[in-house]
Amino acid sequence: MARIGCYSSGEACAAHAPSFLDHITHLRDNVTGGHVEVHEELHDGTKYADRHTAHITKNDGTTATMEVYVFADLAPDGRFHRIEETTLLLERTDTDRTIGSAR
Repeated sequence: MARIGCYSSGEACAAHAPSFLDHITHLRDNVTGGHVEVHEELHDGTKYADRHTAHITKNDGTTATMEVYVFADLAPDGRFHRIEETTLLLERTDTDRTIGSAR
């Protein structure tokens, strides 16, 4: 499993903001489409969690499938305050080891 990172509007994860931008840029540069299939979702007060599968189509036409585990805290207004994600590649090519991360 690969830990994508901690993304937060608070100070605790503020150092991860550049890596989040790198992650999004990496996806935009390499992914042309896909869809998400949510398997489980839990919302309890300010806590949120889900397990979903991302089916990804890359620029070269190949595909990858990854299971994603999300754990989050919600702000009082209902928006995400902190998100942590861990991924597990289910189907991939040899070049997909870094598809979920810009690192």
